[in-house]
Amino acid sequence: MPAALQAPHTPPFAQPQAPHYPPQAQPYPQPFAQPHAPAFAQAQAPAFAQAPAPAFAQAPAPAPAFAPAPAFAPA
Repeated sequence: MPAALQAPHTPPFAQPQAPHYPPQAQPYPQPFAQPHAPAFAQAQAPAFAQAPAPAFAQAPAPAPAFAPAPAFAPA
């Protein structure tokens, strides 16, 4: 077969760089969709995200104790 008629040296299963269809939406958030993520990370991460805030973050901030403004002498 002449060299001009040979197909380019690409595997038959190679995908085009720009697909003609829109990308599919991920069913899960990206950190949980990683195939290499361990199973315990997928099971434990939502529990950490749902943990309540610490008590010091829920307590109201104390009112600042400002010194009284100095009385300025009239000019």
